[in-house]
Amino acid sequence: MSTSETPRRQLTPLEPLVRAIESAEVLDPVAKWAGNNVRSMVPSGPVKDALSGTWLGHAVHPMLTDV
Repeated sequence: MSTSETPRRQLTPLEPLVRAIESAEVLDPVAKWAGNNVRSMVPSGPVKDALSGTWLGHAVHPMLTDV
């Protein structure tokens, strides 16, 4: 390997599985159904605004799931 090439990182054992699931279009209808049902559980208003990050100007979900 020359010094100008960036070394590739080794995949974790679960990454190929996660990538396969992400690209499986057969799961799209299930994901759409689940998303619609979850969205309907929280009505529009202050609670939804707080959970979605409207007050922050950025989605709160990534911060909550990464902590």
